[in-house]
Amino acid sequence: ATLAPLMDAAEACLPPLGQLASPGPALEERTAVAQGLARVVALLPPADAASAAARLVAPMVARAAHLLHLPAAAGPAPEQTEALSTELQLVATTMKFMDNVSPAEGVTPPAMVMLKDAWSALQGVSQSAAWQAQPAVVEAMCEVYCASLRATKARAAELHAQVVGSVMTIFEARRHPACLAVIGTAVEVCGGAASASAGAHGITEPAMARALETAVPRMCAAAMAGLAAEPANQELARCLFDMGHTLLMFAPELLCGSQALPPLFQTAVSCMRLRELDPVRSAVKFVSVLLHPGDKARASATWQRCRGAVDHCVGQHGEELMVTCLMALADSCPRNQLRSVASVVHTLLQAYPAPAHQWFVQVLSRPDFPSATAGGATLSETDRQVICRIALAQPGLPRPRFESFGADVAALCRREATSDVLLAHQM
Repeated sequence: ATLAPLMDAAEACLPPLGQLASPGPALEERTAVAQGLARVVALLPPADAASAAARLVAPMVARAAHLLHLPAAAGPAPEQTEALSTELQLVATTMKFMDNVSPAEGVTPPAMVMLKDAWSALQGVSQSAAWQAQPAVVEAMCEVYCASLRATKARAAELHAQVVGSVMTIFEARRHPACLAVIGTAVEVCGGAASASAGAHGITEPAMARALETAVPRMCAAAMAGLAAEPANQELARCLFDMGHTLLMFAPELLCGSQALPPLFQTAVSCMRLRELDPVRSAVKFVSVLLHPGDKARASATWQRCRGAVDHCVGQHGEELMVTCLMALADSCPRNQLRSVASVVHTLLQAYPAPAHQWFVQVLSRPDFPSATAGGATLSETDRQVICRIALAQPGLPRPRFESFGADVAALCRREATSDVLLAHQM
């Protein structure tokens, strides 16, 4: 009985519609109030929660709808863009708290009510070229989509299939990295199924399966084209490989059965040469899972069907991957990724011993190893031979020990340690 007056009081604090310059609560304050009210809504009985959810997002949706009307052909003003992104962020914030609400038969879940009420505003953004050009607004829209996917799950499959198509179109036109997060969330929510009702790629809902089969290769291609044109776009690289990692975890055949995998693998290898943490970490995580999904996963029927595609990638770009990993260990790799990169080397040596051993020796023999800038002067011929002997010994070092060995080799190559650092690995 007291919730409605609280919502009315919160709404009364907002400036009137159309008065963007009027003072009002800061985003942090509105977020705190919205989260508090959403927590209460999530605890209500299902029948009451649906109506309360609609009341909670009503002012946000109304203000967003008002802001969607462009004032001029030149596009939205900065304050209008900020205000619209704020309203959409608040819708996403409240929707996140509906994730654990238990559905009741015959009652529309509160998250579904929120999504349907906000749908026209979301469509207004996704179908407007002017709003598509505003990164903050598109990012906020994608936050709503991700929150609705997690909260409604398969209950809004038809609507979310439209969402996938919409973000694909926006991404191809604008390459906003946030669009990739929507695809990753959709795969996480709808993938990972091994039942007879699941689709060919483990996606439970047919409409989502069809949408994702189209969107994944096209968005991968657009992202890779964006990175080719703008290699320094770290956020795009991070989001691309985070999406790729999610695909491998929840719907590996969706990616491994796509023509996008080989160029995506090559792009990941190229990104591992960077010095910036976020793109390197995401690329290494993607490559690591692709090559070594885990013993249990590797034995599954799904990953057995994916092996051919993975082997094809290694056949095409395995040598480049080995060169990249060893050169990164010696020079460019961020310190907290050294063990992860060494783990990739270990996987190559164990899973593809014949070619990988040859690649390893060739890299250690290169005159520009460990660093083109250092001319290889930091490693003696004896050091190179010892490193090869330890790395290629049979049986090989266990993965944790190899990771430690890789970190020590990196320290030696970077002049942070002496040859004595290799002694412990020869025992």
